[in-house]
Amino acid sequence: PSLVVGNPWPIDNHRQQSNFSYLPDAEVEAEEVSRMLDHHTAQPSHLLQRADATRSRVLSHLTAVPSPRIVHLAMHGTTERSNHVDHEWDLQGCLLFAVDQADGGSTGELHARDFPRTGAQLTHTELVVLSACETHLTDFEHTAHGVPADGVAGYSLAFLLARAPRLLVALWKIDDVATRFLMLHFYKGPAGVCQ
Repeated sequence: PSLVVGNPWPIDNHRQQSNFSYLPDAEVEAEEVSRMLDHHTAQPSHLLQRADATRSRVLSHLTAVPSPRIVHLAMHGTTERSNHVDHEWDLQGCLLFAVDQADGGSTGELHARDFPRTGAQLTHTELVVLSACETHLTDFEHTAHGVPADGVAGYSLAFLLARAPRLLVALWKIDDVATRFLMLHFYKGPAGVCQ
């Protein structure tokens, strides 16, 4: 089955106060993508939305064997400068999952630098879609071992290191409504997964 995540909410209070709002169209996007994948594959996808879309629940699907066929994450993503002088990741990409009260009140943040430590091996995954802001913004001035070391390029690198063969990522901030329509066109289009 595929994994589809839409509008994890509530996110950490600090993030909500920093202009990260509820994403109603990301939620609808996830429902529609899930429906299309269910129809196309004749196998129900795992749809996690709002409070069900916690970091721990999503990671349990990403680390499962076999891995999900399609991974579609419609949610908040952000890029932040590291305040650690010796940190090899100057820009840190972060995906914002729902706060998980069962996990000690986890903030729900998943930084790109932490993703490889989850043990996810996406060997059965055909496509990962990060339908979130700035999931591949790049700062090539900062590198580690010859590889772009910013967190957002790190998301691409992290999923590729987990053996995902194809990624769809964003280079900029994206509008909730416009992204919903773009993603649906992507899946339904002539070269899409559900053509």
